[in-house]
Amino acid sequence: MNNKEIYHLSVKFIPNSTVTLEGIRDTLISLGTGISLEIKPESCELQIDVPTDKRFSTIDFLMEIATLKTAVMENLSTK
Repeated sequence: MNNKEIYHLSVKFIPNSTVTLEGIRDTLISLGTGISLEIKPESCELQIDVPTDKRFSTIDFLMEIATLKTAVMENLSTK
C-alpha cells in the first residue's frame, strides 16, 4: 500500500442469505490487508485496512451483499 493514506474500516453488517465466506474472501483480499471477519449469529463484523482509493469500494461491495448496521472509517496516516 505504498505512499497512500491508509484507512481502517470497521463495518458491522447482516449478510444476505446467499453470502458465503468463500464467496467474499477473494474480493476482500483484493481490497485491503489486515482482514478480520467475525461471524456472530445476529451479524458479522469486518475489520480491514484499505488504501484511499479503495475505502468506498469496500463499503459499496458490502452494501451489495448485506445490510449495513454501522461503518466507521479511521485515517491511520494521521496517527
